[in-house]
Amino acid sequence: MTIGTDSERAPLLGPGNENHRIDFDTSTSESDTASTVLPPATRPISPAKRILVLVLSFTLLITLAIGGSLLDVPIAEIQEGNICRHIHGPDFDPGKCKDKDVQSELSLIRGWDTTFTLVPSLLTSVPYGAVADRYGRTLVLGLSLLGVTLKAASDALVCAMPHVFQPRTIWLGSLFQFLGGGGTVSSAMIYTIVADISTEEQRVSTFFYIGASLMGGALIANPIVYIAMKRGAWFAAITGLTCLFVSTAIGFLTPETLDNAAAVKISPADHPANGSSQADDAPPLRTGDTTSPSSANHPSSAQHNSTSQPPRPLNTILPRAVAALTHTAHSARFLFWDHKLVGLLLISLTLEIFGRSSFLQLMQYATKRYGMSYSEAGLLQSVTAFTTLVLLLVILPGTSRLLHTLRVSEREKELRLAQVSAVLSAAGTILQGLAETKTLLVAGIVVAGMGGGYTFMIRSLMTSLVGGHEIGVMYTSIAFVDTFAVLTAGPMFAGLFNIGLVWGDAWVGLPFTVAGWVLVAAAVLVRVIRSSMVVGVGKVDDGESDEGASGD
Repeated sequence: MTIGTDSERAPLLGPGNENHRIDFDTSTSESDTASTVLPPATRPISPAKRILVLVLSFTLLITLAIGGSLLDVPIAEIQEGNICRHIHGPDFDPGKCKDKDVQSELSLIRGWDTTFTLVPSLLTSVPYGAVADRYGRTLVLGLSLLGVTLKAASDALVCAMPHVFQPRTIWLGSLFQFLGGGGTVSSAMIYTIVADISTEEQRVSTFFYIGASLMGGALIANPIVYIAMKRGAWFAAITGLTCLFVSTAIGFLTPETLDNAAAVKISPADHPANGSSQADDAPPLRTGDTTSPSSANHPSSAQHNSTSQPPRPLNTILPRAVAALTHTAHSARFLFWDHKLVGLLLISLTLEIFGRSSFLQLMQYATKRYGMSYSEAGLLQSVTAFTTLVLLLVILPGTSRLLHTLRVSEREKELRLAQVSAVLSAAGTILQGLAETKTLLVAGIVVAGMGGGYTFMIRSLMTSLVGGHEIGVMYTSIAFVDTFAVLTAGPMFAGLFNIGLVWGDAWVGLPFTVAGWVLVAAAVLVRVIRSSMVVGVGKVDDGESDEGASGD
């Protein structure tokens, strides 16, 4: 998946795109016919259905962003009050809530809550992906959103009954995330649904619109949170829960797209005919095949084909699962160890995700160091959202088009933009940790936000380096390290915040300072990669040269 001028200018909803149709040319030779593939359940999508699915997807993302923000800020404030009451008694002085013992406990609870929330996603994302390939995206999307909503409702229940539940009881709510796999799975399903209904030319620009929807939702949400908090923390929390229930309903009502997944055209050698790859669609079986090496390597293809076969005996499930896991492990080693460039990019991406997870501490950090209220601290997220929105809709597309006119190749363009983004991300995060005033804090947030394109660029660059037969393993590996990085970052940054509280107010920004140096390491790793290492390099699985390497 590359970011080019053609991709950016492709219409998001345009029904007239030639690539919407799956063409069968009856005049082609037998070998050509064999290379045109259509999974049994696949059929073209109508323009009306595409528009409906996109509108529902964007509405879902915006509603989810608003609901999440409306819950996060008031729940943090209510938790702080409950902890303060638990430590200092029912007649506590509100000023005591900013004492070290209360803030340390609040940081511990919120940090580990993030970790426990991600554990179900780490354990169930792959199985739910298989369910989505077999039974449909809508079911898994709806279940994952329901699990997220029930987790939020359980948090509110614990906070509403402090005389019944200890503050740490909130951790048990993470068990609801096993229903559907949580936010990681719901996010993956939204991307999968959009990929099902998008052509290669539309996909990149549509993904940018997804990112813009998320940021737009956050941008809208934070002023709403500020206003809602004026009416009380519980008013904001209940409004947020209502938004999550609405999001869940939209998820279950989204039309199924499994039968609209785009057909893939492959050569007789099972390699992409044009050297390109489909990042989101596993190669299906050839016409007339019942089994093939491709189906063994790509569960989604085999599952499409298996709909016409009788169920296999239960005693074959475990050996097949072990074989699939073994194949995945071997493929991951092939990708990230034997091919050092792809492995280096993955390590850099992991460090970037880990470092940017320090943002989880921003609200508590701002209220402690600068004496801001939670509603004011929530507005800081609007700064990030607005910066990222401008970056995704204006700066990155504009820069990409400029580099295209200068005849810079796609891979070199992505590499250079990633290198600049990594530096901005590191500098902005360190500035947040060292900022002595609110103005410097906001400046750090803006600078770090300008580096938000890093993950987009690295994922696109990795996709262009990896051949079609290993794309699934690559994205599964990225999803795993993404979840693992956030999983470990929560407790670590919470612990660093507590250390900063012990050392004194000047050290409260320790999580951001440490995160900044982690991001420096990510920037160094991506900086040592020279343009010659990516331009003209063949794909991992077939060794073919990239056709766009030399520029247009």
